[in-house]
Amino acid sequence: MSTHLCIYNSNTTPSLGNDSGKPFTFIHVSDYQAISKAATGSFDEIKIIGSIPDDDMQAHMLTLLKPLGKLVIENISDREAGQALAVDLKIQGFLDIMAAKDPLSGERFVVCQKPAWNAGAAAAVNIPVNKTAEAKKWKMDTGDLADEDLIDENDLLDKDFKAPSPSGGCGEMVGGKKRACKDCTCGLAEKDGDVATNTSGTIEEKVVRSSACGNCSKGDAFRCAGCPFLGKPAFEPGNERVVLAMGTDDI
Repeated sequence: MSTHLCIYNSNTTPSLGNDSGKPFTFIHVSDYQAISKAATGSFDEIKIIGSIPDDDMQAHMLTLLKPLGKLVIENISDREAGQALAVDLKIQGFLDIMAAKDPLSGERFVVCQKPAWNAGAAAAVNIPVNKTAEAKKWKMDTGDLADEDLIDENDLLDKDFKAPSPSGGCGEMVGGKKRACKDCTCGLAEKDGDVATNTSGTIEEKVVRSSACGNCSKGDAFRCAGCPFLGKPAFEPGNERVVLAMGTDDI
């Protein structure tokens, strides 16, 4: 059985020169059926003459070659095409890729080699175990902790700590009476009557005039969770109601 394959793209069978004595099997590049039927891993050398193989052909050539088999692609048009082909062959998995030019004939070619293994090959990897390093590893068990090594979480609490007033300063005793702070927002100022309230107008108008946050007119992004204006557009302070001018409606 021939262990050399020549795939050519010409009207006649090519002359292989120095390789003419080798037992080559010749297949035209258009005979895809014959190429696909070639036995996997059965060729020591494959020559492709007058045609640049595409990615699928390159991958198929890799499967047809034996480990360490050689692939030669001849009659490449120019230097850039040879370099681009060399990159593609490297991506496919070929090794020892060389793009060169014959100094005598001036023809450009690319030669490469299949790795020393087939696709899907597996090998055992022996990882030496350093018993000395294993023995030096520090380990701790629950029994290694004595009672005096544990800390009572209650001892971490500051017993003299006093939580701040939720009113943020409101309710301080002044002259025997709780007084609201300057910027009171908790309602103590209204309860004490320190802030004048206006009972006239709608609920929204009352809220705007006595707004604690001052953001009612700015829109939902700035309003409190219980703001009566939620869902309404922003407005200028004092213009809480939107009045539509219907006199100019032509409909």
